Amino acid sequence: TNLAAAPGRATAVPVRLVDDGTEVRAVPVLGKSGAITTLTAADGFIFTELNDEGIKAGQPVDVHLL
Repeated sequence: TNLAAAPGRATAVPVRLVDDGTEVRAVPVLGKSGAITTLTAADGFIFTELNDEGIKAGQPVDVHLL
């Protein structure tokens, strides 16, 4: 999934990990930023850098596990 990010702002995006037998993919857990249910469905976070415009689908990312 492509993720847009606001330039000039670092963002933490909760993700769940999905193993399809070939690779492990990080899938965004979308929802309101303050919703605890979003956090409970996540396995970790990915972070966008300060000046990133987003993350493209299929782009390798580092996942910070919970």
